[in-house]
Amino acid sequence: MNKWILAAAITAMMPVAHADKADRVEDLGVEVEAEEMNLFDQKKYEEEARRESAELERQSRQLESKISAMKNESKSISKRIETQSQRYDRIAKLARETEALAKKYESQRNKVKAQLETLRSKTQQAENRLASAKELQNRLNDDIRSGAREQQDLQRRQKNAQARIDKAQRDIKNSRKRQQRISQDNRRLQQKVASLELRAQTLEERSLESDL
Repeated sequence: MNKWILAAAITAMMPVAHADKADRVEDLGVEVEAEEMNLFDQKKYEEEARRESAELERQSRQLESKISAMKNESKSISKRIETQSQRYDRIAKLARETEALAKKYESQRNKVKAQLETLRSKTQQAENRLASAKELQNRLNDDIRSGAREQQDLQRRQKNAQARIDKAQRDIKNSRKRQQRISQDNRRLQQKVASLELRAQTLEERSLESDL
C-alpha cells in the first residue's frame, strides 16, 4: 500500500522537467525500494521479535509455572521430609524404647531360664533321690517281709524247742523221781535181800549143824 502511495506522488510531480523527473523518480524508486526493504526488514524483525517475545513470554510462563510447581513440590517435599523426619524420630524413639524393653525382657528371660535350669536340676536330683528312696524302701520291705517270715519261723521253732525243752525237763524230772524211787526201792530190796540172804545163810548153817 505504501508503494502505491509513493507511485502516485511521483506521477503528480511529472510536470517538472522530464530528465530531472526521471532521475528523481529513479532515485525515489531506489529510495522507495530501500525504504521498502528497510520497512520489510523492520517488519520482519518486529515479527521475529514479536514471535521471540511471545516465545520467551511462553517459556517464561512455562518456567514460572515450573518454578511454581517446583516451589509447590519443594514445599510438599519439605513437608514430607518434615513428616518423615518426625516419623523417623518417633520410630527411632520407639526403636530405642523397644530395644531397651527387649534387653530388659532378655535379661528377665535369662534369669527365668537360669532359675528353670536350677529348678530342673533340683527336680532331677529330687526324682533320683525319690527313686533311690523307693528302691531302698522296696528292699527294706522285702527285708522286713523276709525278716517277718524268718521271725515267725524262729518263733515257731523257739516254741517247738521250748515245748521240747519243757517236755524233756518234765521227763528228766519224772525220770529223776523214778530213779530216786528205784534207788530207794533198790536200797530197800538190797537191805531186804541182804537180810534174807543173811537169814538164809544162818538157817542153812543151822541146818548143817543140825545134820551133824
